Amino acid sequence: MRYNKVSGTTGTPFYTSASPDSPNIYSMEADSFNVYFLESRANLPCPQCLFEYTQVLFRLPAVGGTAAPLYTRVSPFSGLNVGTLQQGDDYLYWQEDGTIRKLAKDAAALPQTNIIINRMEVTQGIQTSTNTVSLIGGRRTFVRVFAMGQGAEVYGVTAWLYRIDPNTLQPIGEPLVPMNSTGGTHNTIHSLTLPILLDNSFVFELPLSWVQTGAPLRLKAVVNPYNTPLESNPNDNTVFSPTFTPIASARLEAEFYALGYNFTLSGTTHFPRHIEDIDQTFSYIRRTYPLASAPGGGTDSSVGFRPNVHWVFFNRLEALLNQSDPYCADFDPGDPNDPDKPNERVSCASTFVLDTLRAWQDRDEDADGTAYIYYGWMPDRGGFGRGLGGGGAATGPTGSGDFGWDFDGSYTDWYTAHEFAHAIGREHPSKGNECDHSADDDDFPYTDSAIGPLQRRRLRTGSCMGLRFRRLPARLAPPTPRQLYVARLHGLL
Repeated sequence: MRYNKVSGTTGTPFYTSASPDSPNIYSMEADSFNVYFLESRANLPCPQCLFEYTQVLFRLPAVGGTAAPLYTRVSPFSGLNVGTLQQGDDYLYWQEDGTIRKLAKDAAALPQTNIIINRMEVTQGIQTSTNTVSLIGGRRTFVRVFAMGQGAEVYGVTAWLYRIDPNTLQPIGEPLVPMNSTGGTHNTIHSLTLPILLDNSFVFELPLSWVQTGAPLRLKAVVNPYNTPLESNPNDNTVFSPTFTPIASARLEAEFYALGYNFTLSGTTHFPRHIEDIDQTFSYIRRTYPLASAPGGGTDSSVGFRPNVHWVFFNRLEALLNQSDPYCADFDPGDPNDPDKPNERVSCASTFVLDTLRAWQDRDEDADGTAYIYYGWMPDRGGFGRGLGGGGAATGPTGSGDFGWDFDGSYTDWYTAHEFAHAIGREHPSKGNECDHSADDDDFPYTDSAIGPLQRRRLRTGSCMGLRFRRLPARLAPPTPRQLYVARLHGLL
């Protein structure tokens, strides 16, 4: 602000820094037309990081107006290294790293970008663009913050995500920093936002302590919090989420039977693989079903997915899978030349196993009065047993086939999740039915089993049976409109 030496009074400020946290104007010069000054802006890349300093040389008309940045320099972790601003004739001079630099007073202003924050998406697997899907207490939760730039790409931009008081909007504790797969805490801002590209947004994972049943949760995201790189308008860099009140998770206990048999051609015994089939399936269900994320088995009384595993030698299964068992004679072999006469024998093994599971289910329910979901795994070494499920029980194959898209070493995870959902009452959607499955659920809102209204066929990957998951570090899957193994997960339980 100006100071009147005659009256001893000050006027209104004619420059206010765009930096939010204690900027420092530390060296100043003036002539008849302009005021020139150096400003330092502390930039904390993450709450646990050391400070960086961005030093900016500004030119401000003496009569007031807009300050034009002429020069900028970032000093990582080493304090200020631009200072002692002086003027002479038509030039400005300053010290920098032991040298003297100069710049014409009438030098063109540095170009400035403008970053606009579009929206925030808070997701536990499925979410709308307006965040209308409820959150589950105790479930892993990710946030995507979408921003775009006006003009060329802007590199090296970070963002902060605050948990805030829903009423006062004041931050609660320290902010989170992004965890993007490329760039880590920093990202590149483009002129368009493409949700299909994960790193076209800032990605955060919320601590589980923030997502507790019944506890209101509201978030605030700030992109480019220290205005570094410089922006012409830093006032459109903030967005708030709606207030969520996470609902209680269900407890889903289930009995899984890993069936084994001797394979005649090789003389070897085959069971489902522990890591690739069983562990990977349980991980998949926890990541996709609307349940609390905490691990645990049937002896754990807490909410979430609680599976028990039983290993059972079932030697008749090989003959059922290769359809040589007399039981299969009652199934129509169909006519390969007539599409209206499909081969029903592919369901021979699964029908037998399903009937067996239901008998075991009745036996166990009579014993303790408790009915759980029963599932049987059939290793595909002796033949492919088509999945079948409903009415509290289901069965399906295990194996390493990729179906042309699933290259993580096992199809068991998504196949099991699909059939398991049938066991607990979920049916195939009827609208569109591109996958040519049984069309039973008229209430599902989207066409062709898609998980959202966007339907870009050329972008779809995966198959009609499941989403593609690979063995990658924790991250979100891009929202390509793939077919979900079962529709409307948040209405599942």
